[in-house]
Amino acid sequence: MKRSLLKSCLFVAAVAAAGLTAVAQTPQRDTDSLLRAVRERDQKLRLDLMAYYAKGDVDSVLWCSGQIEEADAENQRTVFGILDAEGWPEGLSDEANSAIFLVIDHAEVEEQKRYYGDVVRAARRGYIGRSSQVTLRDRILMYEGKRQIYGTQTVSFARGDSTVCYVWPVVRPRSLDRRRSRVNLPAMDKYVETVGEGFGFDVVWDKSLGVGDLNRMRQGVGAACE
Repeated sequence: MKRSLLKSCLFVAAVAAAGLTAVAQTPQRDTDSLLRAVRERDQKLRLDLMAYYAKGDVDSVLWCSGQIEEADAENQRTVFGILDAEGWPEGLSDEANSAIFLVIDHAEVEEQKRYYGDVVRAARRGYIGRSSQVTLRDRILMYEGKRQIYGTQTVSFARGDSTVCYVWPVVRPRSLDRRRSRVNLPAMDKYVETVGEGFGFDVVWDKSLGVGDLNRMRQGVGAACE
């Protein structure tokens, strides 16, 4: 807030006004701090999971997955409580806005669909990037057993003694990179390379595969790659 220079006779009034402003901003700062802590917990556990995947440490993967499930439930109570009470708060830091999106993105599909409108509005207001919005849209489509639009979703499953990650089938794959560029997503080849490096196993983008083909390959044991 811009402040003008005041004469000495208004000094007391200025101090009082400053005090009122500080009190009014405290709830917003508290919300921002709470959401940043939510984001840190969400991301740390998932980074740990990626590291365990890369090492092939099955026991740690299972343990970390349980920790993520517990943290997600707690984070959802926090974030969904805020959204239900007041909608998406204004004036948050980038990290706090990101926390709200991540918690929605990592929820069950019914919650994702319930809060998708909030994500769309947040993207329109510039609180989050359009890439986040389309990522959630792709995830919902994948969970509904439909082809995704922007190629942001992958599934992983065991193949012999190793793990392989497949890009979930995409509508109109020939124009995919054009769609991705419009929402500030990298080209598909670069994305596939990045996901593979992060998880430490092969990522396959087979444009010929349909949803039914991939589901038969998974045999019910796939898990979304984050």
